[in-house]
Amino acid sequence: MEISNLTIGVLALNALLGLALPLGLLFYLRRKLPSPVMPFFAGCLTFFLAVMVVESMFHSLVLTGPFGQKIWETPWLYALYGGLAAGIFEETGRLLAMKLLKKKYPQPQTALMYGAGHGGIEVLLVMGVTMAQNLVYALMVNAGQTQAILAPLPQAQAEVLAQGLESLATTPAAMFLVSPVERLIALVLHMSLSVLVWRAVTGKFYLYFAAIGIHALVDAAAVLLQQYGVNVLAIELCLAAIDVALVFWVKRIYTNMQTE
Repeated sequence: MEISNLTIGVLALNALLGLALPLGLLFYLRRKLPSPVMPFFAGCLTFFLAVMVVESMFHSLVLTGPFGQKIWETPWLYALYGGLAAGIFEETGRLLAMKLLKKKYPQPQTALMYGAGHGGIEVLLVMGVTMAQNLVYALMVNAGQTQAILAPLPQAQAEVLAQGLESLATTPAAMFLVSPVERLIALVLHMSLSVLVWRAVTGKFYLYFAAIGIHALVDAAAVLLQQYGVNVLAIELCLAAIDVALVFWVKRIYTNMQTE
């Protein structure tokens, strides 16, 4: 097994983008708005707690419980469950964090800076860290150290990782370029939802439920389309179209908040 130099180059590029995108957005917003940086780091922390801790624990309970097998085996149920869980946990975390932030940072810019942090840490974890790890694996495979990677692992984990390494070797390098596009679409979504939830905190509470619904719809649609074999580029185009429509709506809400 050998992983092409082109794939290694794309993995390295993605790992760098995973760090550069959130940091670049932070510095851009800091100068453009301007806005304090604390909401950005509040967004990072909230994402970690809501998704990596609380939602992860919830999934462990549900998916290993009596209905877990049924959820796993039913594509539409799995998509609906995953979408609703993501929407409820992330938007509730966003709501609680913004209630606290509003006391010290009441300006609308807080929503954008928070959204950059919430979405930015996801870019770092989902793309930056993952691609960096894949890069290390790819270099080790090409150095003939595949067994050194697999040997310390239990058999089940070793088999899963072996399949992952095989995928790295056989997937065209260009397909890894979808990852930055996917993360950029998700980042725009997070910033838009942050504006909706901020408006919910400042008077129109029904927008909190709208944010949950939109988040659930996007996540469920992405999972369901993927499970039914829809081309990944077509999926990203659909999600980008949702982003564009959402941005137009959210821009109007944000502009109205600035004039209040």
